[in-house]
Amino acid sequence: MSKIFESIQVSDEVKRFVDHSFDVVNKIHELLEKHGKTQRDLANLMGKKESEISKWMQGTHNFTLKSIAKIESVLGESLFEVLKPDEVVAKKQVAVFYNNFMKHNEFLFKKSEIINQIDSISTEVKKVAVGPNQLNQKSEVVTGETSYSMAA
Repeated sequence: MSKIFESIQVSDEVKRFVDHSFDVVNKIHELLEKHGKTQRDLANLMGKKESEISKWMQGTHNFTLKSIAKIESVLGESLFEVLKPDEVVAKKQVAVFYNNFMKHNEFLFKKSEIINQIDSISTEVKKVAVGPNQLNQKSEVVTGETSYSMAA
């Protein structure tokens, strides 16, 4: 970015608004591409003029929840999900690993094996996949590595 833009003081609220606006626009573009549709198609589906949709897609439009719901309805997919307190987003690899992991009533594993399998994800997701108290818990030592034995 140029030095002129770096020198402008912008509130956190404005930064967040712009970031969220671009996130919504990017998601709409992604869904249009996925479904082989254009902005013109979106305009027709929504009963809007193509010029209005074009303005929306510039990244600074203040999308209302109503317009987001209409876009989701005509495209048949959500633009975003709001997580409930007991939900967490995890990569597919973690979900598959966790599903396989939970098939056993009792299991023994080396911490390094678990961490290597889910190395590309954040510590918070590791805590969910392994359990917050198990990341640092030591139950026994097997060939110098920390291992866990847990009952499901």
